[in-house]
Amino acid sequence: MKTMIIAIDGPAASGKSTTAKNVAKELGFAYLDTGAMYRAVTLAVVKNNIDIENKTELADLLENLELKIEYKKSETVFKLDGKNIAKAIRSVEITSMVSAVSAISIVREKMVKIQRQLGNSTNCVMEGRDIGTVVFPDADAKFFITADYRSRAKRRQKDLQFIGEEKSIDELISDLKLRDEQDSTRIKSPLKKADDAIEIDTSNMTVEKQVAIIIDHINKTTTIKEGLMPETIITEPVAEEANVEQSTEVSAEPVQPDSEPVTEKTPIINYLDNKLFAGVKIIEQSELDKNEIIEEIPEELQKQYLDTISDISANQVISGRIIGMNEKEVLVDIGFKSEGIITRDEFEDNKLPEIGEKINV
Repeated sequence: MKTMIIAIDGPAASGKSTTAKNVAKELGFAYLDTGAMYRAVTLAVVKNNIDIENKTELADLLENLELKIEYKKSETVFKLDGKNIAKAIRSVEITSMVSAVSAISIVREKMVKIQRQLGNSTNCVMEGRDIGTVVFPDADAKFFITADYRSRAKRRQKDLQFIGEEKSIDELISDLKLRDEQDSTRIKSPLKKADDAIEIDTSNMTVEKQVAIIIDHINKTTTIKEGLMPETIITEPVAEEANVEQSTEVSAEPVQPDSEPVTEKTPIINYLDNKLFAGVKIIEQSELDKNEIIEEIPEELQKQYLDTISDISANQVISGRIIGMNEKEVLVDIGFKSEGIITRDEFEDNKLPEIGEKINV
């Protein structure tokens, strides 16, 4: 049975890793941060004093690369030569070099081969910069995560603080602009939004909301498939045959069942589809008795909610911000803990607003 691939692409520090990890957890899929793979190669280059201009040295390094990816309770652990490299690959030194290393053809070919082998062996949420355009152009669902530079710089600053390094927001903004330029202009697999990907601006959006939007779209457009959840993925060099290009295999070991009962995961839905409520009687706000609200809801939350919806009246114009769009619909954050969907043909002469732009609805 064909496995299911969810592709999440975007520039550095846009928030795609956190989002992808949480989406994978909700779906019960494997999660692969392909950017960490390129960082692992970069770390190996530094440790072995490899000149990246020397293709022979680099090819030899890649051929003997011992990269292991382990899954432990929904967490992904990268090991190089048997050592956990979670912190090492996030250093300033590796961050400054990874774009140059990942732009090298033989590096990308090696990593893409591993990524495809993993994706073909298990349902997977895969995030990077070219998943929906190069690695899996036929992915079941594609998303492109963006954010403004200041939001991205703040996220990158937190990553650096985690490993005990510091850099100012202005310095990081400058670094990110340079990284975007390098990633989007490289000849091999440049950073690019797939034509059929849904773009989501995460600048002012919680992780929960991002995950909800993605899960909801997946549920509406695809059928979730059950698949192998690997415990360990190991890259192993295959013996070279005459006139056959060196290849890399990925071995996946299934997780042993534990004694705990399996619980069904309920996807988060952050906005309502009218089709779900066809034939259901609508109760006007004036008919709502505040005393009939379910008692389990805390009184303070009840008050906040009722105070909020009391400000909305029929035919009222509300200001909203564009947070995503696809080929048919535009997703608008209208506040009040809600989002709305507007079909693209409702915009005059099909003049669509930009992600992040405010409109009246």
